[in-house]
Amino acid sequence: MPLVTDEIKREIGQHFVFGFHGHEVSEDIRTLIRDYHLGNVILMKRNVANAKQTRKIVRELQSIAKESGHAKPLLIGIDQENGALFSIHID
Repeated sequence: MPLVTDEIKREIGQHFVFGFHGHEVSEDIRTLIRDYHLGNVILMKRNVANAKQTRKIVRELQSIAKESGHAKPLLIGIDQENGALFSIHID
């Protein structure tokens, strides 16, 4: 009997939050979601160009999770500084 079951791997993946570089979903984050059951992603300014592009990334991330067998949607956060900084710009 394996010491670390698939269920335990899924539960462990739910405890980590990772980000990625760029305005497109990276292969690294795809691998973390698909193969390591990553349950949480943070978007930073480096990921956000505008609301439409951000919506596209979020939908793609959720689609990857669903297709990979995640029982729950990803928890996706966005870095927001205190003050008058807005990461998402409306076109």
